[in-house]
Amino acid sequence: MIFSRYPRAGRVKKRLVPALGRAAATRLYRQMVEQTCRTASRLRDADVQVWIADAEAPDYADRISAEYGFTCHTQTGRDLGERMYRAFLANQSAYAFQLLIGCDCPQLDCTILQEAVAALRNGADAVLGPAADGGYYLIALKQAHPEIFQGVEWGSDSVARATRERLNSHGLVWHELAVLNDIDRPEDLALPLPDAIS
Repeated sequence: MIFSRYPRAGRVKKRLVPALGRAAATRLYRQMVEQTCRTASRLRDADVQVWIADAEAPDYADRISAEYGFTCHTQTGRDLGERMYRAFLANQSAYAFQLLIGCDCPQLDCTILQEAVAALRNGADAVLGPAADGGYYLIALKQAHPEIFQGVEWGSDSVARATRERLNSHGLVWHELAVLNDIDRPEDLALPLPDAIS
């Protein structure tokens, strides 16, 4: 599952606008969405879904479906945690496990996704991909637990730490991936980016 927003100026990458301007920040986000879709499309034996935060973006959903063959869905919920939990819950009966990623991490590649899949197939109940800013770029679960997504201060540097605590408190066996960088803040723009984005 890829969590995405409609790439409309002023609605995405707001923290990058002072450094880039609205048009460039939107273009960067659009490029990161495309990079994420290309990465996910390389994962074998996987159904890929794009969960879009904006219900009023049918043209965006149609283009993604036409270009990549992914199904598109609308996120619902009061905050990011509830939206993620509802996405996991919607698919739980259909799949042995699910991976959820965002579109903010250009360093995420198919090798990392394959590592997450291997961990789940080898007995892990969950996988967490922590981001350098304290959030996470990937969470994977065999079963949706609402408590994992509740009471978390989304957007803060404590998200990954709070999620680890919740995974441990449920007695889950979980695997942690390498720390990668999200592109969220002006200082993140100094990080190396793939050629398709830079």
